[in-house]
Amino acid sequence: MTKAYSQRRGGERSCHEMKPVSRTSVAWLAGLMDGEAWFGLAFGDQSTLRALIRVTMRDERAVRRVARIAGCGRLLRRKPTPNGSPLLEWTAACGDAERVCRMVYRHLIVKREQAALILRSRKMQAKTKGRRLSEADHASRVALRAEMWRLNRPWLGRGVTKFSAT
Repeated sequence: MTKAYSQRRGGERSCHEMKPVSRTSVAWLAGLMDGEAWFGLAFGDQSTLRALIRVTMRDERAVRRVARIAGCGRLLRRKPTPNGSPLLEWTAACGDAERVCRMVYRHLIVKREQAALILRSRKMQAKTKGRRLSEADHASRVALRAEMWRLNRPWLGRGVTKFSAT
């Protein structure tokens, strides 16, 4: 058995034994991610796209189970909610985010398009690694990030405000 270590800048070190994961566990993870996860793309250094997946919840057992099933990522304590409940956040970035997307992709329903964008962005990164970006490459990364932004805010395209009751 090997151990997986993720790169981290603070937070709780997340080292997980790389055990075979059951299909049921992967399906559970995908279901939780469909409802609770945030998928995103952010620009890093030199126009690189950084893939991110976050699960933030009050239930510590659920978040720790996400980390255990994923086998990567980091755990951070977040500022408590207004009612004082502590929050725990699991985050996977870059290669870890790609690995998790590949793991849960076939089970995703709601967040499938966001996972596909993360996989596309990682493929794009691999093609341009070590060379200067052309304007077309940069434009395609900007378009990917804009598409992720649109998918994360579906109410904007329908003329509905986020807090509308209808």
